[in-house]
Amino acid sequence: MNDKTKPPRSGLTGIASVLGGIIGTLARFRVIGREVRDLGKDLIEAGHEIHETLETSADSEQQHPREALESGAVIDNKLEQIEPKQSSTAELPPGWNLARPHKLPRPTYWPAVLAGGVVVFAWGPPTSWTVSVVGAVVSIIAIRGWIGELRHESKSE
Repeated sequence: MNDKTKPPRSGLTGIASVLGGIIGTLARFRVIGREVRDLGKDLIEAGHEIHETLETSADSEQQHPREALESGAVIDNKLEQIEPKQSSTAELPPGWNLARPHKLPRPTYWPAVLAGGVVVFAWGPPTSWTVSVVGAVVSIIAIRGWIGELRHESKSE
């Protein structure tokens, strides 16, 4: 089938398939999220059961006293006796400076949106030019949003 006999709605079909894939992927992530939450609840319940078992065994062991567990302070004192404390300030080699404290930018969704736009843009040549156009538009919007957010953040500092 050559390009002249291609139905005019092929671009819309490509866009619909992209949107269907995105919706299906989001639905799958939602199911995975539920499964992880349920697994977390099961782990928490198992932890509570283990804790209760340990408490009851500790109550029964009080009748037969053993050597008490050492607290963190006692262990720290023993470690200090083994290894002498080193000074926390070390001299820097000539020409070196201390690193400036660097503040990381706050999390944003724009990089993920840009990645999605690039994928849709790259999907365009095998499917249709309209898919490439949609991907390019999404990519441009994501770049502008990401840069705008970084500019706003730098002004607020």
